[in-house]
Amino acid sequence: MNNETLGDITVPGVMGPVPLRRAVEAAIGEIESPIPKAQNYANRFYAHIDRFTYGIEKFQIDSDADIIVGSYVPITTTSIADRQIDKTRKLLRDSSLMLDRIFTGARKTKDFMAMIAANARIFDTEYTEDILDLAIRNSADHIGIKLLNFNDKDTARTASVLRFITTLRKRLDELRKPTPIHLFNVMSEFAYAAFCHGAYSGAVPIATLPDLHFDPNNQPSPEIKGRYYHPIDMSYDTYEELSVKTNAQDFAPPCDCPSCASCQTIMQALPRWAAFRKEHFLFRKSEEMIEIRKTSARNLNVKLQDKFARSQATSYLPYLEYMYPYVLE
Repeated sequence: MNNETLGDITVPGVMGPVPLRRAVEAAIGEIESPIPKAQNYANRFYAHIDRFTYGIEKFQIDSDADIIVGSYVPITTTSIADRQIDKTRKLLRDSSLMLDRIFTGARKTKDFMAMIAANARIFDTEYTEDILDLAIRNSADHIGIKLLNFNDKDTARTASVLRFITTLRKRLDELRKPTPIHLFNVMSEFAYAAFCHGAYSGAVPIATLPDLHFDPNNQPSPEIKGRYYHPIDMSYDTYEELSVKTNAQDFAPPCDCPSCASCQTIMQALPRWAAFRKEHFLFRKSEEMIEIRKTSARNLNVKLQDKFARSQATSYLPYLEYMYPYVLE
């Protein structure tokens, strides 16, 4: 929206045309409305979203993206899920056609991703089949699943999401489509379990700049440390918790990644703790992904079971009892 071309597209207003940026800001800031928020957004903006498709694709191409993500709207609630699914289907179709027919030169070297953003609760409803159909019936090179309001500590919700991924992978294989499934907005530990159910990759959100820390549960807090990913326990420890764990090792970081190797003790990392722990997270997760990619898909779940069993993240073990027969191969 901050892009001057997209943000300044005008839409009808009470007193005449107004920039879409202002209309969205007004909708977000609206305190009271006689209709639910999702329906209000759909009523206000669905008629104008199509005008973004060209600009969004051109922005991605100009930015030299390897994969062009098609336009979409989130599927958030059963009350208007039909409308949201229909709009996403149209946007994905138009995005694919535009890439094929307008950006023909870029299409020769770039892949297309059909992105489906859905509230995790939707996968427990009668709309699951509609979303499966939405994902399968397109010519995309990749399928992206962005999970909204998803807490992988909710075992029932996690199980339903994994069932959806497995079913999607199975349907694609039945159609002989090797289309990889990518997950967005998930914790890496859940992504590891999802690899065993048919997913190909997972993207973890990084919410703030590397040198900043933000606690959404305590926004005015002066706390700047944030949590450190413990590679053996697979836990996210506060500075104080990590101090207790490393006390017997003279407070040496429990990791040999470049970030941790730059200091002999965690105290030495304290002046730049926020950046230190995030750099460590990226290094460590990259190493874990390399290990996963080197492991045969036939026994990936067994290898992960061993890793999780030796950690504090044992709640994921039930999801590792299954191994999709063709994933990652």
